Amino acid sequence: MTSRVLIVDDEARMAEVVAAALRRAGHECETCASGEAALAALDERGADVVVTDWKMPEMDGVDLLRLLHARRPGLPVVLLTAHGTVPSAVAAMREGAFDYVTKPFDNDELRATVGRGARADPSRAREPLAPAGGHLRYAPTAWSRRALGAGSSSPSSVASRRPGRRC
Repeated sequence: MTSRVLIVDDEARMAEVVAAALRRAGHECETCASGEAALAALDERGADVVVTDWKMPEMDGVDLLRLLHARRPGLPVVLLTAHGTVPSAVAAMREGAFDYVTKPFDNDELRATVGRGARADPSRAREPLAPAGGHLRYAPTAWSRRALGAGSSSPSSVASRRPGRRC
């Protein structure tokens, strides 16, 4: 099954580099330029894993991680940073990050990390986030290709025709 990965980075080029590496491993990727855009994308389309830059203006990766886990505990969130230190890695893990990858990253390491995150708990796949008011929207899996029985539009064939979404 193809995993849906949301990539959050204020530098569009870096987000596309990450997305390209993950697409080569068969993941469906969407990129967002901010934490706010990522929350909106998750509300609308869900995700199996989030990969976010740590240092971003307005809402950094750790703030986004906290908001994601407040709304959807257990969502695998991988933090990317160019400023990797042992104390910052420990801090990220204490906040609930699934893993921590330093830039420049090894493509195989990033793919393996995201793959582990996607397999962490398949029952959570693509659940929607609960908005601040606590009302849930329908899960994207309710209208997925699999649920609709559209065999010819498998996620891999759709991903090969479409470069991905940018929010």
